[in-house]
Amino acid sequence: MVASLLSPRMVVLNLLAATEGGQVTRARHFLQLLRRYDADTPFLVLKARGSLPFCESTEGIEVREVELPGQGLPRAGRRMLWENRVLPKLMAPRARRVYLTFSHYLPVTFPAQAVSVVGVSNLAPFSQEAMAAEPRLLGRMKLRALSRTVISSARRATAVIALSDTCKRVLVNRGVASEKIHVVPNGVTPVIPGQHADTRLLNVLGLREGYVLCVSHFHRYKNFSTLVEAYSLLTPAFRAAFPLVIVGKPLDADCFADVQRQIRASGLEECIRLIPGVEHGAVLSLYAHAALFVFPSLVENCPNILLEAMASGLPVLAGRIAPMPEFGGDAARYFEPLSALDMARAIEEVACDAALRASMRESSLRQTEKFTWDNFTARVVQIYREAGPIALSADRTGP
Repeated sequence: MVASLLSPRMVVLNLLAATEGGQVTRARHFLQLLRRYDADTPFLVLKARGSLPFCESTEGIEVREVELPGQGLPRAGRRMLWENRVLPKLMAPRARRVYLTFSHYLPVTFPAQAVSVVGVSNLAPFSQEAMAAEPRLLGRMKLRALSRTVISSARRATAVIALSDTCKRVLVNRGVASEKIHVVPNGVTPVIPGQHADTRLLNVLGLREGYVLCVSHFHRYKNFSTLVEAYSLLTPAFRAAFPLVIVGKPLDADCFADVQRQIRASGLEECIRLIPGVEHGAVLSLYAHAALFVFPSLVENCPNILLEAMASGLPVLAGRIAPMPEFGGDAARYFEPLSALDMARAIEEVACDAALRASMRESSLRQTEKFTWDNFTARVVQIYREAGPIALSADRTGP
């Protein structure tokens, strides 16, 4: 009877930050599977106007589009302004609502007695490698500010969702209570064999099968410069046999321009193809026709793209840096991420050994069976159900 009285009347799910990449993928799968694991709890879902077209109101789930204030300000600033103004009104403690977000921020105005479950999705602010890769003072200042915001939010939250064991260690080392951190990695959607075998996209892009593929949005910490340098160390014959294809949105325009200049300066325009972002379905097709996948990133929390490549049955090479081995396990091959020579050797070793590639493909598929969206959704439901009664029983202010 007590558990029933204390259960949340509503979960307020804040998806205002879910506009691209892993945030969108996570939101889509969580909402698709939610009613499989929680059939009854009402949800109020907040999304930015014009975002998440798949997210619509259904029975028991109200979706509210938010027009962010502060036109002319950076999007993150506009979002934080709205959250600090409006969320406290939605989260009055007597309303017995649970606040859920996957994007690390808890407003400073958030009521102290309200229940909150905060996911931490970005570890770049805590990475020395990411800081060293950022050449701009303003960029380094943003990373430092973000690190303070993440830790402040995690310390104040009722419960914290960490996407990796690496993330939990980072938070605990910075004073977040270990007992309230729950490690819940993202899932990955299995790929049906042959589903993306059509070669029409390759024809449109002027590609042929058997390339080396790298997929990541352009940020300094994604380490494209070392990848291009590594590729320049390989022989002309190798580069002709295995062109390098890099796919990603130029979210950092300066980074993208620098990679373009590096490719031109190295004389590699004929064998390195930059594709500045394609739809997700096209990325799946590019996985299907690649010889292998290289992931040189210096920092991740839960590397969605790495898992997707493995789920597509690709041999995967990644940096020997946390948390990549946590997700790649024994299925991936690892290199020193800041050593162009070590990266080049790993690429050549795997690309030139067809039997090894075949073995790694099978290992990739087995490894990704450990990461499912059903597990992610079930664990998140368990966390907010437990966080609500625990916090509410500590301060019972009435029904």
